[in-house]
Amino acid sequence: MALEDDVKLGYYDSVVELFELDLRDMEAVDTASQERYYFTNQVLPDGSKIKWRRNDNVSSTSTVTYEPIPIAATNFERTTKGQIPTPELVVSNIFGTLSELIEDLDDLIGARIVRRRTLVKHLVGQANENLSSYFPSDI
Repeated sequence: MALEDDVKLGYYDSVVELFELDLRDMEAVDTASQERYYFTNQVLPDGSKIKWRRNDNVSSTSTVTYEPIPIAATNFERTTKGQIPTPELVVSNIFGTLSELIEDLDDLIGARIVRRRTLVKHLVGQANENLSSYFPSDI
């Protein structure tokens, strides 16, 4: 069943939010360091990490593991009237994952964040795995 059909039912599996922090266009990035980070606020019901698509290229089957860290993402509205929405992403730094990046790269101003969403049943390793079934990405 396609994602559109799932949503039309009015009830569907849990939506999973997946984030990519892309630092490739930032001037201060050390080429020897990692340029993209993948993270999510969730894990699978069995406690394992989520694997999902690496990019939005429809023909790509390349996947990556999304690291679970506490995240709160808000203000991802789509509108054509009034003020442009300003998404906010609050990430826990409990393990110091982003501390050095934030300090070295001017608070990550200019970094690109991509939010991907899909249903749990379409994740890698699930019974209805489908890498081409996802909501439009937010950048």
